[in-house]
Amino acid sequence: MKLVGKNRGEITALFFFVFILLPLTTIYAESGRVTASELKSMIEKGGKITLIDVRTPEEYNEEHIPGAINLPVDKFYDMRDFPHKDNVVLYCTVGVRSMRAKKILAGKGIKGIIDLEGGINGWIKNSGKTEKPQKTADVKKNSDDEIYSDYPDTYIVPKGVCEQGLEPSMIIKK
Repeated sequence: MKLVGKNRGEITALFFFVFILLPLTTIYAESGRVTASELKSMIEKGGKITLIDVRTPEEYNEEHIPGAINLPVDKFYDMRDFPHKDNVVLYCTVGVRSMRAKKILAGKGIKGIIDLEGGINGWIKNSGKTEKPQKTADVKKNSDDEIYSDYPDTYIVPKGVCEQGLEPSMIIKK
């Protein structure tokens, strides 16, 4: 049988898909990583997911994925028990620290942890919503003149307050 023209191209494409792309896809899926769009669809379907932001508290307080809890990667080393068991998704800024946290947990025998590919940056690029802490109201800074305006310029401590029989021992000035 001689393959020519269109059939040869179809067989090449089929070969490429079956022997190259399909195994890569399977390996990728088993690697425990999820894309931002996959995570969004998991959340939209109402699945119970525990999102853990492994960045520093300062980074978390600047911006984080809604519903995420902050557990910095450095705390994973000393952790004896990991309370979150199912559907745990770790993320950081770009995926480096979350992958490290995942490896630490795997070393402690905890499996099934998912890493968000691209971290919060990948999430934002895919139009994922984030939460930013609410800013507190600006506090007006008063000058000393405004604060002490109700007080006299000089206040003489009366006799007897410090030492009796002596001239005033304290004079308080602004």
